[in-house]
Amino acid sequence: MRSQARCLNLAFVATLIATGAGQPRAAILQSVRDNPSVAFVHVTVIDGTGAAARPDQTVVTSGDRITAVGPSITVRIPPGARVTDATGRFVIPGLWDAHIHTRYEGIDHFRLLIANGITSTRNMSAPWDYLPEILAAREQIAKGERIGPRLLTAGPVLDGPGGRRATSAVVNNADEAGQAVRRVKREGADFVKVYDLLSRDSFFAIAAEARTQALPVVGHLPYAVNAKEASDAGLRSIEHMDGILWASSTREDEIRSMSQESQPNSGSPTTGSRSSPASSRPVSAAFLRDSFSAAKLGAVADRLKKNQTVVVPTLSNYWSRFENRSEHSVVAASDRLR
Repeated sequence: MRSQARCLNLAFVATLIATGAGQPRAAILQSVRDNPSVAFVHVTVIDGTGAAARPDQTVVTSGDRITAVGPSITVRIPPGARVTDATGRFVIPGLWDAHIHTRYEGIDHFRLLIANGITSTRNMSAPWDYLPEILAAREQIAKGERIGPRLLTAGPVLDGPGGRRATSAVVNNADEAGQAVRRVKREGADFVKVYDLLSRDSFFAIAAEARTQALPVVGHLPYAVNAKEASDAGLRSIEHMDGILWASSTREDEIRSMSQESQPNSGSPTTGSRSSPASSRPVSAAFLRDSFSAAKLGAVADRLKKNQTVVVPTLSNYWSRFENRSEHSVVAASDRLR
């Protein structure tokens, strides 16, 4: 347990530093520098393994590592450690938010994430002119110069012509696809994000070049590619549930065609607000419900499991799409994907 605990992210330590119980941030940070050992006594530990909660524990940290976890009656507290009575409170490993967008000018959203126990994040888009700012923030966080979670980031979303996002990088063909992936690598992003309107040739060229560049590919399921094909090509994560719901339908090809035809077709990204997976879609919840196939969902789940493709469902985006509680069964059926 102790060796495992040393590897856990310290959501509770980060929260302590971020919130500071009313103390000035500089004073808290200086206190941690002067005396890096902190002991949380009489706390309930939930270790994230599925084990039962363990009450009346002491957790000792030094710097960014947990050095001891055990019953408060037996754990030795280092001399001079800062002791926090955590009776009635809980500690957990740091949380992941696997799908965030960080463009909120004027708000220290990185600190807000830490204050809510989120110690690792994936930023799902960063246009070329914004990416350097994200990378600078990532470096500052890694050096301890700024409070924030471990940060992984995409570059700009790679999309075909006619997309909704004015901040996307438009990819018209396979040659441009390879160029875009190489630039994502060169500029320092951690992964490539693909989007709705990529052609089949562009998508598979992105996947091939990303393998060459050792970059993960994640994102939306393009309308021109089905879930099994995308997973086989190396798509590491499918963002949102649309593609999974389509793949679970007996009318999948019709749905993907309807979705593609509903998009703007100006030949370049449109200006305006970014799209949402829960809006501007021509396929109703009732349509999905009535054409749902448990057998198709099972086959897709088996393929994703085989290829280790994960689904990031962002289920809160879909609440308004379901007109009554019976239609939630479509989402509930996706439990097999977990």
